[in-house]
Amino acid sequence: MRVPFAYIILGQSVCFLAACSHASSTPGLVSSSGGSLDSAGSLGVGTGGANHGGNAGAGNSNVGNSNGAGDANGGASGNVGAANANNGGSPGASGSAGASQAGQHDAGSDVDAAPTVRVRGEVSVGGVDGFDAFVSASSSALLVAGGASLYIHQVGWGQLASDQDRKQIAANWSGTGGAVVEMAEATDLAASFIDLGIPSILEINVNAPSCSNGPDDDDSIAAWTNWVASYKAHGVVRAQYNDTPNCQTSGFDWNASTWDDSRTRAQIGGGVVMDAPPYFYYHIETDGYRQFVKAEVAWANGAGLHSTWILSPFDNGNFLTDTQQLIAELNQLPANQRPQEYAVENYGQGELVGNDTDADSVASVALWVLSNADTYQP
Repeated sequence: MRVPFAYIILGQSVCFLAACSHASSTPGLVSSSGGSLDSAGSLGVGTGGANHGGNAGAGNSNVGNSNGAGDANGGASGNVGAANANNGGSPGASGSAGASQAGQHDAGSDVDAAPTVRVRGEVSVGGVDGFDAFVSASSSALLVAGGASLYIHQVGWGQLASDQDRKQIAANWSGTGGAVVEMAEATDLAASFIDLGIPSILEINVNAPSCSNGPDDDDSIAAWTNWVASYKAHGVVRAQYNDTPNCQTSGFDWNASTWDDSRTRAQIGGGVVMDAPPYFYYHIETDGYRQFVKAEVAWANGAGLHSTWILSPFDNGNFLTDTQQLIAELNQLPANQRPQEYAVENYGQGELVGNDTDADSVASVALWVLSNADTYQP
């Protein structure tokens, strides 16, 4: 079995979503044990694709570009929905309509430039190693102002030094909408997150127990239905079950009967999550794999479901370059075939989460994604 992104915590193998088994049941870490489960405004956003035509006032400078994308352009007026969206500056008088996508996305642009203010939930950011940097509000200030959402990986959250640190991160991201949480099924949402200051959870991403046998080891439909019901009882909008075939070398046909249960789980939970890191996507996997994950996105969008694509680094030190290559490819797809959300995180190797002004960080790559990735917004 190929497990390319594993790391070791407390003697347990803990991996990126579909790479291997869960960690121990230690509080705060991903657990496979069973049991019961206890916005800032958008600016001139079009309705077809991820189009951010509105210019926001950010102090004395404008935030963002006029990014037309796909089949729709940015709105005519940039209305700020919350004071948080413009950092105290006055809103732009008018959002210029998006031009064509070509020429708007500069793959070589500085990652610490002020990003386009965009709809919360299109880009989320977090991870494991270096997540403690977010205890300082300055480490994520550009991300928060630019429209990012908080992505909580249960392992990184559990590794923080104290509950006070967890509460501080929650406070730093207050007003940015619901968090996205990657966790094991049997997690007490109240004790682990809500009681520590996370006001709401927009999305839960759950790891398949193993990727060695494809969907054969995944949660039954009945079990997943029960988990989703318990999450939604806590106000969670959607729950996405990841079984990206990152350990397989064949069988890459999303529409095959092999994946019937996967499609049913997606319909029950409300979306799909692809764990297809850029380096892995291009340099380890095959064209069949690449077609599989893109077909899954297109299917989810067409079915009226949500689609999330996880971007995480490899140990090659080129996370930004790898991400730029993947985003350039996906931006060229028809609007309704692009992911609706990018989750930018790490799994214990490669670049640290770090500060959004540090060019060698997951946070700075997320900032680049905020300004350059076109998403599908139905």
